[in-house]
Amino acid sequence: MEHLKQHLERQYNPAPLSGMDTTVRLKIGSGSLTFHTDGGHLTWCEAEPDWTIILSSETKARALFEGAANPIDLFMQGELRSTGYIVATFRVLQAFIPTGR
Repeated sequence: MEHLKQHLERQYNPAPLSGMDTTVRLKIGSGSLTFHTDGGHLTWCEAEPDWTIILSSETKARALFEGAANPIDLFMQGELRSTGYIVATFRVLQAFIPTGR
């Protein structure tokens, strides 16, 4: 998970999160990462999340965050789920997915 966390930090683009103040857990396979964003800053934390984004495996997460997988396709295939509002989920994911893909 540490490798994925470092990748997400490098990839982070705060623009899609403008105006959001939330804590989100990324549950990936059997592991998880939790972060807080206030729309401009990303802080890793252990706080209780407002909602959870669930990816079926680290392989799917890696493909998503490297721009090789489409989040809508993963959602339609049941590989990506969320316990919260799906539009907000896609906004959060946009902050970590390479642009132009």
